[in-house]
Amino acid sequence: MRFIDNRHIQVPDGWEQAGQQALSDVTNGVCDVDARSHVWRDLKIKLAELSHDKCWYCEAKQERSDDAVDHYRPKGRVAEALRAHDGYWWLAFEKNNYRYSCTFCNSRRKNPATGQAQGKGDRFPLIDESQRGYNPGEETNEESTLLDPCKAMEPGWLDFRGDGRPCAKYPDDPLKKEKAERSIELYHLDHEDQNEARRNIAADLESWIDEANGLIGECGAGRHAVNGAFSGIVRNIINAMNAKSRYSAFARRLVAARRDLEWVEELFQTA
Repeated sequence: MRFIDNRHIQVPDGWEQAGQQALSDVTNGVCDVDARSHVWRDLKIKLAELSHDKCWYCEAKQERSDDAVDHYRPKGRVAEALRAHDGYWWLAFEKNNYRYSCTFCNSRRKNPATGQAQGKGDRFPLIDESQRGYNPGEETNEESTLLDPCKAMEPGWLDFRGDGRPCAKYPDDPLKKEKAERSIELYHLDHEDQNEARRNIAADLESWIDEANGLIGECGAGRHAVNGAFSGIVRNIINAMNAKSRYSAFARRLVAARRDLEWVEELFQTA
């Protein structure tokens, strides 16, 4: 997960007006929320552009599933609510409530490794359920236990083990730990396909770093072949950490663990 600044969503001409009309239609009982789904679908491409077509939750490229616009606060029912909750329908056409998501993060499905149902779906757990909003404006006091990629600090509360499995970065901080672990569960971040993809990235990065470290002592004036080989390997490492690459947050964490090497430290001035 990387920070996504959703203030930069570029809406098409007329989109705001269409959203206002859709909200009016729902408020006045002309139709239900899903009858105006074209409003959020029309922003799908613009949302994808903010993350280089990667899911905002897991950083997977969209070959994993059909892309979707997730409503961070669900537009329909809310599973955790203590009393019947029809969803945050008043935010259904609010662009800041949208998160670009793969189907695995957005939809409820069974984890083949554990047999447990995972995926966000209609889930929106709160730290304090008594603060749950049931009417427009009442949601302002809520704090979800789900990490939000659009909050600058929260993506950094998620970490990864060397085998590619996600974990809490701050296990001694109860709030950060709860948010990370709840997000791993409900965003389905420990799906085995993703863990395997991260393990492959880890193997590549370990090989590249070791190879580059073996070459750096041989680099110098007139050593064109060695210099070129070193530069090529370093380029691979930088590309893996680039925001355009899938699972780049995982790659950055792995490379950061080798910052004891002077040349690796210098990479963070470039990547």
